[in-house]
Amino acid sequence: MTKFLSLDFYKQLVELANSDNDFKLQSKGFVASFAFKVLDKAQELPFVYMKFDDGKISEVRLLGKDEKTDYALEGNYNIWVDVAQGKMDGATAVMTRDLTVIGSMGTLIRYGKAFRKLLDLMAKVPCEY
Repeated sequence: MTKFLSLDFYKQLVELANSDNDFKLQSKGFVASFAFKVLDKAQELPFVYMKFDDGKISEVRLLGKDEKTDYALEGNYNIWVDVAQGKMDGATAVMTRDLTVIGSMGTLIRYGKAFRKLLDLMAKVPCEY
C-alpha cells in the first residue's frame, strides 16, 4: 500500500487529476511550478515538485535541494491528513494558516477550484496513513 504523501502517492494523485475533466477545465490556463511540503516529517516524507501545465500536471518528482518554485503549499502531517480525509476543508486550512501558501494569492484564488479539486482527489488515492 502506498504511504500517504510519498512520491508514489503524488504520482497516483497526478494520474487521477489528469483523468478528471473538472480538474482539467478548472486548471486550464494555469502554468506554474508547485512544491508540496510536510514540514514536521521532512526526514520521512520528501518535498514534492509538480508542474501545472494548462489543464494538466505534466511533471511530478522530488523537489531538488534549494530548488525554487512559483508556489508552495506547506503544513504539518496531521493537517494534511485532516484535509485528505475530509475532516477539514483545504480552503479553511489555508485561511486559518494551518496550511501555508507561498506565491501569488491572486492567481491561486483565480484557480482555487482546481486546487480544491486536487485536494479532494487526495482522498481517492488508496494509501496508509
